[in-house]
Amino acid sequence: MKISRTLANQIEYWLLWLGVSGICWPVCLVFAVLIGQGFALLIPPTIALVCGIIAGGMILGSMQLVLIQPPTKGDLVWTLASAVGWSLGLAIITLALDMSGTMTYGLFAAALGGFVFGTVQSLAMVSDNRRKNVWILLSVLGWCAAMAVGLALMAKGDSRVLTGDLTAILVAWALGWCILSIVALVTMVTLLPRPEKRGTDVHIRWWL
Repeated sequence: MKISRTLANQIEYWLLWLGVSGICWPVCLVFAVLIGQGFALLIPPTIALVCGIIAGGMILGSMQLVLIQPPTKGDLVWTLASAVGWSLGLAIITLALDMSGTMTYGLFAAALGGFVFGTVQSLAMVSDNRRKNVWILLSVLGWCAAMAVGLALMAKGDSRVLTGDLTAILVAWALGWCILSIVALVTMVTLLPRPEKRGTDVHIRWWL
């Protein structure tokens, strides 16, 4: 079954977002923890953790900027928006999971966090409302899907995931991102049609 090039481009963009975000999210979470622990030697632990989260968000935004190349109002604006959005999203999830550690609450928290993250990032985009709305939708679906996959897998072997252990939930979430990333990238590379790259084609995207 042939897929039209326009539809293939749209699917490819969605899969690319999911693949890149799935790689970046766990990496940036680890960076956030490491940076927070390093700063904890110099400043109060809570402030150190906030600094680590902000740094993680900046790294995530920078990686998206390089790999996905969204239309932005400027590299710095995008990076700062990503840091703010990621920090707010994680704060919302942390507060929500402190109230309840059930899977339903986890999915709700992930959807809300993804919405905030995508919305803040969309404010830094130079694009029409449709594309901004798609970006927000991708964030909501991506954060939710990763949480669902991670919780479903981890809950079988670790009951703490469903009893409010924030660390266990974050580990499960990171695992979910990794799995989604692998599935998205493999699908994009193996199943979608790819145009032939000629020597004069300087604008063909790197992932084709």
